[in-house]
Amino acid sequence: KPKNQTKPTKQATNMELQPVGQDLPARLVPVVEHILHGELDRTFPEVIAEAGLTPEEGILLWRVLGFDDSSAEGVVFNKYDVEAVKAFKRASKTEILTTEDMFEITRAIAQTTSRLADWQITIVSNRLTALGSDAPDGNPSTEDLVKVVDEIKGLRPILERLLIQIWRRQSVDHILRSERAQVKDEAASDVATVAFADMVGFTRISRELTNDQLAKL
Repeated sequence: KPKNQTKPTKQATNMELQPVGQDLPARLVPVVEHILHGELDRTFPEVIAEAGLTPEEGILLWRVLGFDDSSAEGVVFNKYDVEAVKAFKRASKTEILTTEDMFEITRAIAQTTSRLADWQITIVSNRLTALGSDAPDGNPSTEDLVKVVDEIKGLRPILERLLIQIWRRQSVDHILRSERAQVKDEAASDVATVAFADMVGFTRISRELTNDQLAKL
């Protein structure tokens, strides 16, 4: 059975896949390498080539993840990025999922985890601001930065386990919802009107509002 193929846009195929040497600032390398579980030793073109995707497929995947082209520049990738792209490729060749399905699944995962990352970074930023409030220059000391990094290291495995279990629990809940929907009498179905709006910074703003304030917003 032939697989559906998602064709990259003309813009994507015209992108130059050449590293430009815009690596991370030295002070951020330890933090990023800890989060990504290893040394940053690959460029984006090297990851895509090693994983067996075409440059066009790699660029499309990167954009589906919600990243802009400039964030793929420099030596900012490692072997785990290669493993992730290989996993994407393997999944898209199964009997259940097509390449197009995998792009949609990847987009959904990226949107969900982007909100989580925004929440995490906001907390870290607030923590650093609080630590630097008593400093003469308003910036946290090196010792404070080390302390926050250590806190992140301790939280990472906890949050990862929590994330996986919540995803599993949500999967079960959706299975049960689907089962209930099949047996529910159509005549008793609820009728609802749903409105959609896109608001910049909504995730951050909503955490600071009460339920009544959120409803008014």
